[in-house]
Amino acid sequence: LLIKLLPNGAKAGVWLFSDSSVSLIPHGVVDNRWRIEALKAVSKTETKSAGHRVNIPEALNKVLYGIRNFDPHYRAGIVLLTDGELDLSSSPIDNAAASRELLREISTNFSEINIPIFTIALTQQADKRFLSKIAVATSGLSELSDTPSELAKIYVSSLDILAGTTFVPLINKKFQVDNSIEEFTLVAFFSTDRSDIVIISPNGRRHDQGSFSEHSAWFRGQNYVMFTQSNPEFGSWSIDAKELQYTRITVVSDLNIEAPEFPNSIPVNSESEFTTWLILDGKRVSDLALLSSLDFELSTITNQKGQSNILNIERLAPLGSGEFRFRVPAFEKAGRYNLNLNITGGDISRVLPNYLDVFALTDSEIDTRNEPSKIASFISPSTEIILGIIFVLLLVSGFLLALRGVSARRKGEWLKRLSVTNSQDKAFEDT
Repeated sequence: LLIKLLPNGAKAGVWLFSDSSVSLIPHGVVDNRWRIEALKAVSKTETKSAGHRVNIPEALNKVLYGIRNFDPHYRAGIVLLTDGELDLSSSPIDNAAASRELLREISTNFSEINIPIFTIALTQQADKRFLSKIAVATSGLSELSDTPSELAKIYVSSLDILAGTTFVPLINKKFQVDNSIEEFTLVAFFSTDRSDIVIISPNGRRHDQGSFSEHSAWFRGQNYVMFTQSNPEFGSWSIDAKELQYTRITVVSDLNIEAPEFPNSIPVNSESEFTTWLILDGKRVSDLALLSSLDFELSTITNQKGQSNILNIERLAPLGSGEFRFRVPAFEKAGRYNLNLNITGGDISRVLPNYLDVFALTDSEIDTRNEPSKIASFISPSTEIILGIIFVLLLVSGFLLALRGVSARRKGEWLKRLSVTNSQDKAFEDT
């Protein structure tokens, strides 16, 4: 699914790791040749022959090799999947130390690397707390998926963030294709693996999985299907399907929305700024008359326990430069939120999604984003142990000195008493 959804011109690679890491799909520019080779590599993968350890540090080092040579024009990101916990040794102490060291390195170097890590726990047995800390430290997202259908949805969401993908909204099983769209790809998820779907074009033509044409293609996965249409007819398209759970329609278009990378993990009570602009034919739009003819709305949506509720809708007005800016209010409660930018006007309809994990800070957590409200400790665990030992020794030394002082006073009192007694005895003898 991910191989097919990656946009042309992107750069991607896949690594498989256990005791060590190997390149499954070499990192390279995504095109038709790359996709063919990548699909061949995936079909030949034998994960049963992998090792028994989980060497996450080495895997990340392999992926980040040559990080300073990365093209700054690309949005970079890592998707880390594992069904276990960091496991380098049979010693739990060594593994715990390796986990702390990895988190320390990530928190120290993130400001320079600035690459979000999206972690996905594939089973309930995975170390979800550790994976969540990695995501938080890099402004990524942490997910749990123990079913293939859930994993597919997570992949789609991760790609939305990494590629800054915009999509066309589906409303009442209908979506609008305007004359700037050169191609669209529809991904539909179902509750069962045998569900059927029909895509209906504006002229009434019905596209099902048995139909073929020069400009359309189908692909069926487990609990989902993909339909790609190039040179689509302009107008209102519709879907005829039952048991439809989730749909995503991405487009290749001359009209795009761009935004700087927004942090995907932020602490509670922390404000942030959302900035975006419109791209037309590869150039940033600064024509205020054109921008004002479109409606830009930023929706804040809470996503708790499978229920989505709109918390706020803010209409944005363009600045003189053509940019749109909005100060996102601080979230008072931890949880998962969506920030969706909706653009409508005439037959144009686009959505730019953003996903947020808002987390509560505790005294034991290090805030890697250097918020002024929280100061990280610069004392390492080993130094704390040494200081603790020194403190105990000082207490013991003080106690011994005090005891010695008490003993000296008592000895002086006894000597004094003894001298008085001896004087009295001598006076008695003289008498």
